[in-house]
Amino acid sequence: MPSHDASWARWAFLLALAASSAGCTSTRLAPQGGGTETGNPPVIDGSLVALVADGDGLRVRGERGAVSPGGSSLEVLVVSSGNSVQGRANADGSFDISLDASTFDTVELRAVNAGQTSLAVHVVRGAAAAAQDEQGLTCDQRSQLARTQLNAVAEAVDLSCMNDLDCTNADSASSCADSCDAYVVSLTGESQLAGAREAVQAGLCAEYEADGCQRLALPCAPPQLGVPRCFAGSCRAAPARTISCQTRSVCVVSEGAGGLTLSSREVDDFCTGELLPEGPSAGVYSVCLVNAQGETLLTTLGGSQSVEAQGLTHSGYGGGNIQSTLDADHEQLCAEARLLQAGAFSGQCD
Repeated sequence: MPSHDASWARWAFLLALAASSAGCTSTRLAPQGGGTETGNPPVIDGSLVALVADGDGLRVRGERGAVSPGGSSLEVLVVSSGNSVQGRANADGSFDISLDASTFDTVELRAVNAGQTSLAVHVVRGAAAAAQDEQGLTCDQRSQLARTQLNAVAEAVDLSCMNDLDCTNADSASSCADSCDAYVVSLTGESQLAGAREAVQAGLCAEYEADGCQRLALPCAPPQLGVPRCFAGSCRAAPARTISCQTRSVCVVSEGAGGLTLSSREVDDFCTGELLPEGPSAGVYSVCLVNAQGETLLTTLGGSQSVEAQGLTHSGYGGGNIQSTLDADHEQLCAEARLLQAGAFSGQCD
């Protein structure tokens, strides 16, 4: 029977042999997802990449870990213009590259390291998508990016207005993406949205049909376009309103050799509507109107009422909520007429 010491010696030998064998055969596992040190091309994580508009212009930024391995060269292409710019990721995979582009553009981003190039990541305002293979984005990816891009633009375009004629309806559909959304924007905003749509057509949608993609109608009701109205200097959607018409007494302002005079007149079918979707605003205001015939009239309106008549311009009222549409000459005439009405006529026409 072996001695106690011999048994321990045998076990020590076996343990040493096992440790030696493990050291000779151990294998390091390659990290998943890239790093050219393993022979894989670099990788860009689209979820960590965004287009950012700030005081310095447009930038494409990546958070820590956006590019693997860190230090890779970056190639950025503005799809609509074909302009490109180069940059480099930081050691932690983050980056910040300034672009000569608008927020309406689509940007194509690639990383290069040790002679190998990553698959492209397409970045638009509010979203990014990584190509699945060398063929580029799928049909569905292009549709989703186009829809996201145009929705983001539509929510950020100009809304400023002086009157209802400055406002219009718009949607965010394109040739490669249907839309369930509707917007009320200013005429300037409509032009901005049209520019964004052109950029999307030239970029994401350019080869959509040629690549066998089909534009699918979304399972939603048609966009509910409200009535475009200007209120407080901003275009807003209002429901179709009920027009109220009645006979009203107004003051007619006349210019003569002796100066201004005011005279009372009954106007048939004097029609008003309500500008606010949520209901009338408080207050009654003196308003100066110039009708299509060039006559200057003084009357009163509620703070969110409008006069429904073609070719009509008006002074501002509603506590600054409704901007004036008068020209400079009529602004002066109306100011003098108001003084006359308030003084000599104590607010009444004779």
